[in-house]
Amino acid sequence: MGYADERADIETVFAAEFGAIRPGIPIAFENMKFSTPTGPYLRLTIVGASSEQVTMGESKLFESRGFVQVDVHVTTGTGTGLARTIADEICGIFRGRAVGSALFRAPYAKPYGADGDHYRVIVTAPFTRHEYA
Repeated sequence: MGYADERADIETVFAAEFGAIRPGIPIAFENMKFSTPTGPYLRLTIVGASSEQVTMGESKLFESRGFVQVDVHVTTGTGTGLARTIADEICGIFRGRAVGSALFRAPYAKPYGADGDHYRVIVTAPFTRHEYA
């Protein structure tokens, strides 16, 4: 599995599972047209952090590390409760599970603060992916 498959698997699973929890909250995916709403929305980004060869020989194992970042945006001036609740729900989607060949670890959330008309909390979900070549 390569980067394109990794992205497709993660985006598909996240859209389906988050959509089942909170239908109606739009998700902005990388490099896709998106009109910023006035209410809550998410922005999902998949970031590759590093890659290394783990074994030598005929079957070489490569380990890639990365993380999914989900920016949770809620209307400024409405408190932090909704953003933190959504962050908890996102952490639950990724915590300790495999999506395709990406194995997620322990996701976490941190407040970012107001950003124009929206208050933002950032969820980071680290993962590793193994690939033989």
